[in-house]
Amino acid sequence: MAAILARVQAALADGDSAGALTLLDAALVMARRDPDSTARGLLQRGLGDVHAQSGRADAALRQYEDAITALRLAGNAAAEADTWLSAGDAQRTLQRPEKAAQAYATAGALFESVDDPCGAGHSQFRRAGLAGAERADTAEAHYARAVELYTEAADRQSGGLRLTNPHLPDVVQDS
Repeated sequence: MAAILARVQAALADGDSAGALTLLDAALVMARRDPDSTARGLLQRGLGDVHAQSGRADAALRQYEDAITALRLAGNAAAEADTWLSAGDAQRTLQRPEKAAQAYATAGALFESVDDPCGAGHSQFRRAGLAGAERADTAEAHYARAVELYTEAADRQSGGLRLTNPHLPDVVQDS
């Protein structure tokens, strides 16, 4: 799988999205024979990503939806959550803000269920962006929650070490 994805990345770096799609489609044919649907789900998410990068949000969304089904079947909640974020992005591109918000909320709940505060922060950040100026109070609440989650993720990675900047006010208070 890693070798295939490396070749896909190389094709995309060369501007060859058609070649990347061909590689992913061929790998998907083989993955469909495997009873573990994780590989199939990850490949379908990859196909969705290539379509999204190429401006084909409808095609991307179809792949993301299939990937979500496969990853749920495999019990891979972390990868499913990532894919929900991508599906939300596609819905947003397609001018479907309500569906995008639902996808981001689902992603956030899944990230929380696998104890991934950084992923949950990404979900809150996207939800805040959707709310925007139309619902400033909602956007502010999502941004605030995203900051809390990102701080939690950073604390975990640093072992609780906090860096301070004397030029910025303290946003997070240690107890």
